[in-house]
Amino acid sequence: MQQLSLPLCFNPGRSFEDFWTHPRNAELLHQLKRIGQGESDASLQAGTALFVWGNPASGKTHLLEALCKFADRYGYRAAYVDFAEIDMLSTAVLDGLEALDLVCLDNLDSLDNDSCYDFQVAVFRLFNQMKEMSKGLVMTSSKPAHSYKNTIPDLISRFQWGLSYQVFGFDQLDSHAFLIWAARRKGMLLPNASADYIVKHYSRSAHDLLHLLEQLDTISLREQRKLTIPFIRKIMGAQD
Repeated sequence: MQQLSLPLCFNPGRSFEDFWTHPRNAELLHQLKRIGQGESDASLQAGTALFVWGNPASGKTHLLEALCKFADRYGYRAAYVDFAEIDMLSTAVLDGLEALDLVCLDNLDSLDNDSCYDFQVAVFRLFNQMKEMSKGLVMTSSKPAHSYKNTIPDLISRFQWGLSYQVFGFDQLDSHAFLIWAARRKGMLLPNASADYIVKHYSRSAHDLLHLLEQLDTISLREQRKLTIPFIRKIMGAQD
């Protein structure tokens, strides 16, 4: 895998296998894997452009990083650019990316600001270059393309050229299933009652839940404790 300097690097530990798939996200996962294998879809007017939007902590970054890893497995060169801290970047970060097979742009909504005009033009130019060469371009945002108010119209129209998918998060019931799934992947025995307690008294963000599981796994092994509600309550209380 080609090593790239920040912010073009991504977490190589992320994978599609580690992404708990909400049933309504199945088609999105299918399309991402097709792009990662270099396939295009006749229904994508912009070649292989994909606009993915969803609430914070819905897994958008995980999916982009997993896609880069997946593409590398098939011998495709990929780059990941995160616009979350736009003030620390320059438009030069996009220079030359059209030479790669796949470009993933994360947190595009950070560009929806009048002060980001130069970035908007740079992304517009990159979009056209990738389209002309039938390269893969996947973008994520916390809001749908039609909600952009301070972005040049030409770029908004590009966002809408290809397929657009919403990443669906999970509700309270799904959080329980996610916890059980994640615990089993780590070899942890998490009783249903304990999972229920966590869901009712803790953040339902996938990132936060995974962090809690890491802590529970480490401490329970060290103290040789089962994942009972009193034990979990103690660990959660120590975080307050």
